Amino acid sequence: MVHPAVRRAGAADRLIQEVLAWAAANGGVVVRLDVLATNDRARRCYERNGFRLTGREAVRERDGLLDLTMDRPVP
Repeated sequence: MVHPAVRRAGAADRLIQEVLAWAAANGGVVVRLDVLATNDRARRCYERNGFRLTGREAVRERDGLLDLTMDRPVP
């Protein structure tokens, strides 16, 4: 989660790029994540950074909310 004070300043995009760079430096091939189906802002951010829905969905046991899986190749 990005602190509200730095939202819309590119912090999330920079964080994602750092994770992708770390994955590449450590031999990663794909970065995969889960995002709440209702979290449109996060989903748009991930899509803007090259993540795509995989079609996998799972209901979280702890709260019954729906998670969507997204992934993208490591550059």
